[in-house]
Amino acid sequence: MTVVKKEEKIDALLDRRTIVIGTRWVALSRWLPLLITWPITIALARILSPEDYGYLALVTVFTRFGRIVAEGGLSNTVVLGPELERGEYETLHSLALTTFLAVGTVLCLAAWPLELVYRREGMGVVILALSFGFVLEGLSLVPTALMRRQLRFKETAIAEITRVVVEAAVSLTLALWGWRYWSLVVGYLCGASAGTITIGVRARLSLGRLRKSVIGKIRASANKLLAASTTNFLAQSSDASVGGLVVSVAQLGGYTYMAGLARSPIEKLSGIITYASASVFGSVRSSSDHVVNALLRITSVSALAMFPILGGIAVVAGDLVPVALGPKWDEYILVLQILCIQSAILPLTSALDNAMIATNGERTYALNGVLLLLLLPLAFLVLGHFYGANGLALAWLVPQPILIARRLQRLRHSIALPVRSWLGALSGPLVATIIMLAVVSIARNYGPIAQANSFARLLLSAGLGAALYLLLVLWLCKDQLDWLARIPGTGAIGKLCEFGLQLRARFVAKM
Repeated sequence: MTVVKKEEKIDALLDRRTIVIGTRWVALSRWLPLLITWPITIALARILSPEDYGYLALVTVFTRFGRIVAEGGLSNTVVLGPELERGEYETLHSLALTTFLAVGTVLCLAAWPLELVYRREGMGVVILALSFGFVLEGLSLVPTALMRRQLRFKETAIAEITRVVVEAAVSLTLALWGWRYWSLVVGYLCGASAGTITIGVRARLSLGRLRKSVIGKIRASANKLLAASTTNFLAQSSDASVGGLVVSVAQLGGYTYMAGLARSPIEKLSGIITYASASVFGSVRSSSDHVVNALLRITSVSALAMFPILGGIAVVAGDLVPVALGPKWDEYILVLQILCIQSAILPLTSALDNAMIATNGERTYALNGVLLLLLLPLAFLVLGHFYGANGLALAWLVPQPILIARRLQRLRHSIALPVRSWLGALSGPLVATIIMLAVVSIARNYGPIAQANSFARLLLSAGLGAALYLLLVLWLCKDQLDWLARIPGTGAIGKLCEFGLQLRARFVAKM
């Protein structure tokens, strides 16, 4: 009988699951829309003003909060919770639609009172329009979560691509017609409609009768996740709801757009990992060793891919913003640079949260949300008052050391996560990124690149940074490349990693 090492068993399990097959479809759903919509996003920034983005940011705080309440922890419960019968999922489908309709109705009733409180003309009508999206969200929530649990990432990828492309196309068309912030509102509704129809066709999940027995099965877990999601959202949306009280609409709009710019590529990339990692953790939750190994793999690959992208955006922001967006956005360059640091942390903490939820750590997850709710609004209020949009960006960094330490402590006790191993998974990509940024910064300020115009300097800096990072990765990140190369079915990425390892081996042999 052949003896298989524990690590090989874990790798085989992960390879068969999301990281091999599903990740490619998730990657497609994240990156194809980004490649299509990125030029449209830039065009919208040139057409619309910071005030348009600020106005919509203030309005969507309330609609997004309504979605969190209506969702009630159902999505993560379906993905990460115990297996249910088909009829039970149909009951949860009906429950989701019912709660979304109820919350949407309450939001409609609150539309004009909110307009009076914030003294923003037309705010109530926009809230009414966005409330229609609650019907679409209610119809797609459980089918999407169920397909994620079943690792049907091809179907969810098709729906996501359809949604994003339709939304971008409609938004740009209406912006060119002079619809201002209404172009973003109508674009969202059209995209959500297209995505919901696609999910409905693919999932074929009927609405079932509401049964107390089924709801009772998921109530405890869903309530914990709802409490955590609510506190997390209230904290994270306080940049607009609280910050909007101390900064102007234009500053809020500039901050909001830069936040989207910093998070957009990283959300697509981290979505490949964190979106899939929930399913991976849900599949291996019965074994602590499997969860630890999955977490370290996900963390390592996340850092390898995301640190250079965000660091690169930060170091070339002085050229990127005026070249791509125009001079009206120049005062928000520092905001973009600060938010790049915050965005680098997001996928790492998301992976830690998914691992906690999969190992019955909902209580710690919820308490972290409470702590975030206590710290973030105060940071937004104080720093926003003194430093404007730059202060709103800085506020995100205030609670992160405490929260990361709490996550690591919980996982160290629950699944014996070696903290040194987790830090070690970050060390190679982090050192490579720091060296790359230092060299590019010197070249931009003192080398030949410094004499070029903004556009040429942007291209030369990006090329130098990419080439240098690839060389550093070959030297410092052998373990990550070796693992990626060993995964069957990764296509070009696996072949590139294998080729890089061969080059490294030849170089080492000649030394």
